[in-house]
Amino acid sequence: LKRQDLLSWLSSGYTSFHEDSFRIENESEVDSPLVLLLQYHGDFPNLENGKPFDYFPKLELSFMRLPDPEHRKAPLYFSHEVNIESYWNYHLPAGYSWKSISLARELEQNHLHWKFTIQQNRPEDISLQQQWQIHPFIADVEEYRMLRSDWDPIFHYCGLRMSISRR
Repeated sequence: LKRQDLLSWLSSGYTSFHEDSFRIENESEVDSPLVLLLQYHGDFPNLENGKPFDYFPKLELSFMRLPDPEHRKAPLYFSHEVNIESYWNYHLPAGYSWKSISLARELEQNHLHWKFTIQQNRPEDISLQQQWQIHPFIADVEEYRMLRSDWDPIFHYCGLRMSISRR
């Protein structure tokens, strides 16, 4: 049931979402990391018109965004390290190539570490990897407000603009 609820939420929030496989690991092991392994595919944006498109990890960030601090009255407590990793593979059909790809980057700010890497093994294939790591911490209400304002720029920065062209 949890699996169906999550997949239903994903397909309602991401219209091009098509599940290929999904599993949850360590769900009943409290001291082990919870691992969601999701593989899916979607339609390739702007292929015919060659306009740049933005890769933005909305799915991953939906698990990481902190709620609005305005009504928060209790401290925020991360007792364990949180790691979120995502891998995206893009394959262009014959006759197309990547026109521009931004460089890899890495940022760290107040308990949050983010790393983004790109690999291009063949001209038509690229792989993107993003890693977020939240170190354990306790934050009172004021520190929580500061954390959110410190983390938001990282979340805005973690996208990528890509362009494709006909060969």
